[in-house]
Amino acid sequence: MSLVRFVPLAFVLVACGAASPRTSTALHDAPIEDAAAGVHDEALASLLREHWAAALEEDPVLGTLTGDHRRDGEMPDPSPAAEARRRAARATFLARARSLTVERDSDRLTLALFIDALEAETGSEVCEEQSWSASAMDNPIVALNRVAPIHAFDTVAQGRAYLSRLAAWAPFTDQVTANLVEGASRGLVAPHATLERLVTFGRGALASPVEEWVAYQAPAAAIEGWSEGDRVAFLAELRTVLEGEVRPAFQRYVDRIEAEVLPHGRDAAHEGIASLPNGAACYAAEIRRHTTAVRTADEIHQLGLSEIARTDARLLELGGPHFASSTVADVLEHLRSDPALGYANGDEILADATARVRQAEARAPSFFGLRAETACEVRPVPASEAPSAGFAFYVPGAPDGSRAGIYYVNTAEPASRRRHLVAAVTAHEAVPGHHFQITVAYGLPAMPAFRRYAEFTAYVEGWGLYAERLADEMGLYHDEVDRLGAIDLEAFRAARLVVDTGLHAMGWSRAQAETYLREHTSMSADLIVNEVDRYLNWPGQALAYKVGQLAFLASRAEAEAALGDRFDARAFHDRVLGLGPVSLTVLEAAVREWIATQR
Repeated sequence: MSLVRFVPLAFVLVACGAASPRTSTALHDAPIEDAAAGVHDEALASLLREHWAAALEEDPVLGTLTGDHRRDGEMPDPSPAAEARRRAARATFLARARSLTVERDSDRLTLALFIDALEAETGSEVCEEQSWSASAMDNPIVALNRVAPIHAFDTVAQGRAYLSRLAAWAPFTDQVTANLVEGASRGLVAPHATLERLVTFGRGALASPVEEWVAYQAPAAAIEGWSEGDRVAFLAELRTVLEGEVRPAFQRYVDRIEAEVLPHGRDAAHEGIASLPNGAACYAAEIRRHTTAVRTADEIHQLGLSEIARTDARLLELGGPHFASSTVADVLEHLRSDPALGYANGDEILADATARVRQAEARAPSFFGLRAETACEVRPVPASEAPSAGFAFYVPGAPDGSRAGIYYVNTAEPASRRRHLVAAVTAHEAVPGHHFQITVAYGLPAMPAFRRYAEFTAYVEGWGLYAERLADEMGLYHDEVDRLGAIDLEAFRAARLVVDTGLHAMGWSRAQAETYLREHTSMSADLIVNEVDRYLNWPGQALAYKVGQLAFLASRAEAEAALGDRFDARAFHDRVLGLGPVSLTVLEAAVREWIATQR
């Protein structure tokens, strides 16, 4: 769930946080995560505590996200020197982990997952993402929109810590910029078309007054309980730091991208990662990291083609009678453009999404013994991001429940937002999807910190896509239109297997990728452009959804076949969510162990 993807928010391993221009002190005495909770082996416990302390030192934003507010006024250090130290520290942690022998089964599982995560991160070092990865969806401007809402503003001291972080955002952004300029000089650069959209996005964001920025609006709404004098003084200083430090840094970022990086952007014939130095090795590493399995691009491509054949048939089966259509193309065109499937305004979209969340929350106890204690709020995607954003996304709440999880829904151009997608998207991003799974993981007892916050993409996104199918079982789909939406979104994730591998391993052009998405999903032209930019900027990540979902479905099918009438979906869900995020291999083994206990 990286909020600042320039420095990973998980498994960053060395103490080198950026110095803040203002003093930051411990803000309140919230309990600090027990990095070795539930671990019995002393050597492993010590290793996990050192690792977690290093992660928090390296990435203060991770602390803010997880409830450790001691360094809320600071930013990560994205410099090449810091990256070199991170790599060295990661290698040391990995060597120490590999040298351990532990006795208890629970400790062996924790150690195996720790090694797996570190190995995946080590493998991805070949990609040198910090030197080229940038898009309209992945940049310091968007990152600030994600970080601002997770800050606490209960006290004036917390407000001042936020001001310190904003001041630190300028040198952070300048260093991110320098990394991209240096990378371009070595042939490490994003596609030209992606960079063009990034510049357009940046110019648009900078055209807005700071009072319209999330970085201003989030704290302004949160300090209503402060005294009038404190509120006035804080907001005045907030405007000053945003106008005087943050905006100029963002302006420098956009200007230098346009002048010094864009001219070197990958051309239309070389947009995939394979065109970069070490690109083939990078893609193999990213497949391994995001799917938690060693698979070839060709294997994944063929899996995608098989899944698309299935979803094409299912779309025609459901949509043909509903729209009196005889072809998949006609069904998709109805879903894409039928005026009845649009919305009148943004408030209507928010109301629909909110109602879906509340209905899912009410039905969850019948399908889960575990509970998501943290509230789930529904908010519109920030206006500056809306043109380059997808339908929705989720930002986790505070582990202690003091900050709600936020389900962001894109309300821009409401007539183009399709009603048939809302139920399935809500199931994926909110309940029973990301909000439910992540909140449960945060609250797991006797679980070391790295496991509660682990970024096993295939597990997290696989659960989200599994949740879209589970929503029908929970009675959350009201009609065939909702079910068409679920199939449409499943086709979208299947198409990702084909398109991502096509772009990065098979020489596909952007035009080929866009055509394939148009032929097999109802996505609008603008969303397709944004999606292809995402795949080009984040190789392999989009593979995790379908690969992970199929693993959850296969494990459930195995349990149902083995247990017959004794299969209990509620107990199955508690078993897989009670693991916290894990690799797919561990997921499958854990379900088999559970099956044996149920017999």
